[in-house]
Amino acid sequence: SSDSPITVCEVLRAGSRIADCTKATGAFSLDLTKPEYQTTGSYAIRVVARSGAGVNTERQAVFIIDNTPASCVVSFPGYKDVYFNSSPTISVSATVPGGVDNVTVRFKRRNLHRTRNSAGYSHCSGNLCYSDSYLKKVYDFSPSCVGLFCYMPSYTPPAGTLDPGLYTSVYCTVTSKVPGNSFSVTQIIPPGNHIRIANSSGDYTKITGSGHLSDDKFFVDFVPSVFSTAPLSSSADFSFRLTNNPVPSYGSDYFYVCGDDNTTMKQQYVFNRRKQQGGFESFSYRPEDNVYRAVYRMNVDSYFYRAGDFAECTNDPHCPASAAYDNLSIGCESNFSGYAPSFVCLPNAAKHHVDTSVNVSDLNVCKVWNVGVSGCAEYYETCPDAYGSGNIYLDYYDNMTSHARNSNISVMVLERCRLSRDFVNLPLGAGIRITDDLNRVIGSSSPIPSVHKSDTDCPDKRNF
Repeated sequence: SSDSPITVCEVLRAGSRIADCTKATGAFSLDLTKPEYQTTGSYAIRVVARSGAGVNTERQAVFIIDNTPASCVVSFPGYKDVYFNSSPTISVSATVPGGVDNVTVRFKRRNLHRTRNSAGYSHCSGNLCYSDSYLKKVYDFSPSCVGLFCYMPSYTPPAGTLDPGLYTSVYCTVTSKVPGNSFSVTQIIPPGNHIRIANSSGDYTKITGSGHLSDDKFFVDFVPSVFSTAPLSSSADFSFRLTNNPVPSYGSDYFYVCGDDNTTMKQQYVFNRRKQQGGFESFSYRPEDNVYRAVYRMNVDSYFYRAGDFAECTNDPHCPASAAYDNLSIGCESNFSGYAPSFVCLPNAAKHHVDTSVNVSDLNVCKVWNVGVSGCAEYYETCPDAYGSGNIYLDYYDNMTSHARNSNISVMVLERCRLSRDFVNLPLGAGIRITDDLNRVIGSSSPIPSVHKSDTDCPDKRNF
């Protein structure tokens, strides 16, 4: 009142004076931006008035300043590169003026590799397609308190809570105990902690198709995992191998040569040398099919037809002579008088080749006969070409004079001028091995069924 002037006006924090205030009566304000008001705590304005009679009257106005920052930090203890049929554990640290009443966390923006966009997201950038509207609640808790100590509990959502994909951000909402102080914030997950979800084996890298490009090459198409970030180019971090593809031992029998599994066919050819080692050849991304393609080459192996004593047979099925078998033989023949066994599998010489640089001048193999006169006008100096010379090798074998047969010239010719054939093939046990961009291996021992050919196909058409 007019006769009771203010003698004391001060600002207290936790009971201690930190500043003076105006002693004039009426309304006044405090500038709370000043440094002395930046500490969170309980404040009071203390005013003392003294009347003309000398009586002191004291009043206090108490208020709280809460400068607690608004924050929400989400972490993933026990982080894994991939969560297969499981979910990440979520840990939250949150603060807000007025105190935390509740926190919710939602995963935001589900990303799928462009080749795995099964959700049909229309937003695609580079190698990823995504949905900005995707929000999946995975955490909804209030603080747990033990005495005066309060904390936000960790939580692991049930498996399948999150859809398969790559998650790079979360959306956190912190509700304050004091109305008007709640807030929400998007937290970007660091690249080293991106959340990758796979709910089934089909969410990983998988093969989508295979087939032949040529007689000696085949391809395998595949797509990476749904959460892959592989670029849409040949620079994607995949590696490739062909497994279980040993080189046959020299002189070993060819297995399943142009027919069913029987002793005769196994022994019809023997291994000479490998001309091309099967294996990975090239890799690319195919935008027209939205897949990656790995191209593999098959083995090209040179095999000798049995020298001298052609493979024994008892019937034509053991020596197939038809287009279905590329006419590699001319059938099981029995017109070798005086030869044991009497039934042999005769090769089609025109389907084979010979090293025409090999010298046979010492064998006196006749090239041109004197017409009407016994004797030979010209001898072969080197092995005759199998194709250009027709069935000369069979002629010499079947129509030699007794002297020639007794001197075993025919056998020597066949052993020195060996009929050979290049077969494009892979063994039945071979498989592909693809290591994806997360170092996960697929197909390590699994041949691709659609690349298999029937056992009745010819060797040079035979693929695994």
